[in-house]
Amino acid sequence: MSSIYEHPEHDLIQTQFDRLIALVGYALLFVGVFMAGVPSLVAVALALAHHNDTHPIIRTHYRHQVRIFLIAVVTLVAAIVCGIVAGGLWIADIVGFVEHMLGHSVDFMGLTPTAKKAWIGGLFFITAIVLFVFGALWTLASSAFGFMQLITNRPVGRLPKA
Repeated sequence: MSSIYEHPEHDLIQTQFDRLIALVGYALLFVGVFMAGVPSLVAVALALAHHNDTHPIIRTHYRHQVRIFLIAVVTLVAAIVCGIVAGGLWIADIVGFVEHMLGHSVDFMGLTPTAKKAWIGGLFFITAIVLFVFGALWTLASSAFGFMQLITNRPVGRLPKA
C-alpha cells in the first residue's frame, strides 16, 4: 500500500497541508450536522478546490467528502419533499374534516377520503423523519470513518489512476 511519505513527486510540506485541510474538512462535515449544514459547505468548497493537485491518498479523501455531502443533500431534499407532501395532505385532511362536518364527505371501504389522506400524510411524515435521521447518521458515520482512515494514512476506496 502506498504511503503519503513514499511519493517523491509530491512535496511533503504541501502534502501535510492538504492532509490537514482534509482533516478539517471531515471535522466541518461532522459539525455541520449540528449547525444546519453551513460548515459542510465550507468542507466541500475546500475539497473541490484542493482535489486536483494533491497526493493520491488525500485525493480519495476529498472525493469521499464530496460524496458525503451529496448523499446528505439528497436525503435532506427528499426529507423536505416528504415533509411538504405530509403537510399538504394534512391540510387537505383538515379541509376534508370540515367538509365531513358539513355533510359533504363520502364513505369508501370504511375510510373516508379524509382518513386516507391522514394515513398517507402520516406515512410521508414518518418517511421524512427517517430520511432526515439517515442523512444525519450517514454524515456523522462517514465523516468519522474518513477521519480515521486519514489519520492512519489510508485511502478511502481505490487510489485514483495516475
